[in-house]
Amino acid sequence: MNRGQPQRSFRRSLGASPSPLEALGARRQGHAAPRLFWVLEGAGGRGEAEGCLRRGAKAFSLFVFCAAGGQEEPRSFPERGWMPAAHEPPSLPFPQHFSWLRRSEIPGAEVELHVHLDGAIRPETILYFGKKRGIPLPGNTVEELMKYVSYDKPLTLPKFLEKFNYYMPAIAGDREAVKRIAYEFVETKAKEGVTYVEVRYSPHLLANSGVAPMPWGQNEGDLTPDEVVQLVNQGLKDGERDFHIKARSILCCMRHMPSWSLEVVELCKKYQNDSVVAVDLAGDETLKVEDYSEHKKAYEEAERCGIHRTVHAGEAGPAAMVKEAVYVLKAERVGHGYHVVEDPELYKELLKTKMHFEVCPWSSYLTGACSPDFTKHPVIQFKKDRANYSLNTDDPLIFNSTIDKDYGIVKEHMGFTEEEFKRVNINAAQSSFLPEKEKQELLNKLYEAYGMVPNAS
Repeated sequence: MNRGQPQRSFRRSLGASPSPLEALGARRQGHAAPRLFWVLEGAGGRGEAEGCLRRGAKAFSLFVFCAAGGQEEPRSFPERGWMPAAHEPPSLPFPQHFSWLRRSEIPGAEVELHVHLDGAIRPETILYFGKKRGIPLPGNTVEELMKYVSYDKPLTLPKFLEKFNYYMPAIAGDREAVKRIAYEFVETKAKEGVTYVEVRYSPHLLANSGVAPMPWGQNEGDLTPDEVVQLVNQGLKDGERDFHIKARSILCCMRHMPSWSLEVVELCKKYQNDSVVAVDLAGDETLKVEDYSEHKKAYEEAERCGIHRTVHAGEAGPAAMVKEAVYVLKAERVGHGYHVVEDPELYKELLKTKMHFEVCPWSSYLTGACSPDFTKHPVIQFKKDRANYSLNTDDPLIFNSTIDKDYGIVKEHMGFTEEEFKRVNINAAQSSFLPEKEKQELLNKLYEAYGMVPNAS
């Protein structure tokens, strides 16, 4: 194409638009659904381009072609109006050549309850904000960055946690970045076929004001944990509007920072009717709650105020941590919980009470939480005992995965059938932290998608 001679026409690329069945089939086989790109060649100007965009799909991904090197930079924006000024790349003219992705309208039929927002950021977005803010990163391309951030062989949990140090300084403390990662997260999950997701994060780890100690070696700024929650809420709501799925959030207390926990619960209370549905406790399981009374006080306040509660427990830690989560913190769900099977009496009791376990198969392999032999994974016991559990991605950026990766693992190595997948997702919906009316609407959507009668799980 001659970039010096603008052509006012659309050019179709990457083949024909897939039918819903073709796209669904590709995704079920572990491939990304076929995507249709349109390239607007040499738009006559900003106004003309804006009109073209408004006539486009309800949701699209905009790829800005940078002048230097012809690199593409993914950008996600709704159809209404032009892109906000805050999203425009610094020091770049309005691009004359760009394309956008039109998402297939495939109804989702999966529920995800355990995924971390700061572990689900697009690498392109990290690179963009690193460059914009002048923050050094270990790579200048997606491929280079991912060599440091992601991995595919088991590491210890502490080694896994070190991965966040490579990229979080590029995101934390920036209003545009915080809102954008929430919005893009919803888009990503919609493309994966997830119809409802609960995403969790620590407001303090995305802030740079009113936090001590300051995370990620940042300088003092003016983004507080409270405003972080507001920005994430807005990003999630914008994503819901544009990508037609439901997204809610869970605010995380951190085991190594008990002084933050009461504030986290206060934020849960403040935003309980604005996207936030629960509180979580994450971090190093060797730090027991009995040694940090602030966590216990925070969870007591959450229970008193009707805030839902989940706790990371029994991931790398022993069954005793699951017992602490359930009986001391009054958790309604357990994040991971694999090692509960090592205490038969506790496991039997939790089966009886239908305690929900948020299982993350690929994560449990890469963090060394479970045996590298998938045929010995505790989820096989969960399946055999018809336990109440869900399948989740945990940190898909670092694990370089999607929800289909986890589904593929349990299908290939653990004998999961289509019926078990349906049961797992219905369990997830029933154990979600949605209000009862919305929960029933979600269940009805799943029953319809699965061709099932209600209560047939």
